[in-house]
Amino acid sequence: MDGAERGMMPDPLRSLRIALSGLGHLIRSERSSLWHLAASVGAIILGLVLQLSMEEWRWILIAAALVWAGEAFNTAFERLGDAVTLDQNPDVGRAKDVAAAGVLICAVTAALIALSIFGPHLADWFYRD
Repeated sequence: MDGAERGMMPDPLRSLRIALSGLGHLIRSERSSLWHLAASVGAIILGLVLQLSMEEWRWILIAAALVWAGEAFNTAFERLGDAVTLDQNPDVGRAKDVAAAGVLICAVTAALIALSIFGPHLADWFYRD
């Protein structure tokens, strides 16, 4: 029986290590996470160049976190579905499809947020007198 089962508080550093291990697995195992990583780094670099306001940074960070969380949940659903059965199962397939749709919703929302923030800055930068 571990400490959590005995009612003790779990070790926060252990919990952090587990979460970081999961993040590492996500990045190493899911090709789409490389696109998310590139988009996140690109947004940070562009935000620094354009000198975003604190309010704009909040929205960019929320958008990036939304996509990363969606991708993490999708990957977890995929792994759980595969753990249940590797045979074709329509219910597992639909669950995976719905989880993938969740990532799409997050990504489109993040893209719209990014466009609403970066668009005016880039327009000013390209069309200044």
